Amino acid sequence: MPSIRLKLMSLITRLGFKSVLARTHDINFMRHYTNKLAKRTTVDPKNVTYGQIQLATGATKVTFTTAKFEQKSNAGALLYIHGGGFVFGAPEMYRHLAADIADQMGLMAYVPKYRLAPENPYPNGIDDIKSAYHALLDAGIDHKTIVIGGDSAGGCLTLLLLAYLLENNLPLPACCFAISPVVDLTFSSESIKKNARSDSVLPAKRAGFLCELYLSDSDPADPRVSPINADFTGAPPILLHASSKEILRDDTIRMTKHLVQQKVEVRTKFWQNNYHVFHILRGRVREADQAVSEIAKFAIKHLPQKSNDS
Repeated sequence: MPSIRLKLMSLITRLGFKSVLARTHDINFMRHYTNKLAKRTTVDPKNVTYGQIQLATGATKVTFTTAKFEQKSNAGALLYIHGGGFVFGAPEMYRHLAADIADQMGLMAYVPKYRLAPENPYPNGIDDIKSAYHALLDAGIDHKTIVIGGDSAGGCLTLLLLAYLLENNLPLPACCFAISPVVDLTFSSESIKKNARSDSVLPAKRAGFLCELYLSDSDPADPRVSPINADFTGAPPILLHASSKEILRDDTIRMTKHLVQQKVEVRTKFWQNNYHVFHILRGRVREADQAVSEIAKFAIKHLPQKSNDS
């Protein structure tokens, strides 16, 4: 049974966030609203120190929000790619989640700032994420001590980054995780309609609107856009999380089957009675804390032992 806190947060989110997202066409308002909401609801881990740095790769500079912890080596890096439907969201809104996951992994968190639509439609965002990974490598971080992960639209970008690395025979991270990722931007999964009412976060009717802002004239079925059509042969282990009642549930089901067919080691968990990226509630809701711990335990199995020492 879901905890009382989870039920309460689900109701508040349905009445607040989902209702606002379903009605507004003002992207700047949505950005302001979600930023304000994050400030009221997020909880920072203890002993975390946030910072902001720029790392260069060639002539390109990437801005990261970082999180590290006192008296820990923070060896290696978690490259965490935030969600927000490709049009809103910011590193500051997700730094607490990235920090908690990275802390339990024994890594330092790096949350890159990437360009958002509609001002910067595809491929600007994924290009920035590619640069972010290259910048970590150019900074001297061993790829074997890097974990990449993200949520929702950030989960999509995470998987697209991995596909790009594979296609170009570039150094691969230790492992990868994606929380409720968007993997098919044609939005043809059955759960888009079936879970339209049960999803307390995402209004299904707005998927096309956000997609149009992001893609402009690009083909949503292009494998460089939708990970469900990309080649992941040779990929490192991947963990997928999703909730049973969200509209993107079947994206994760289909992605799991796609990865298995390509002989990728994939572990998938569907959280019952939870909602889209409930992990953001870590520090407040026990189910979110459990989910974060599971992600960390998965990564630790695939990281060099020296990266896990604190």
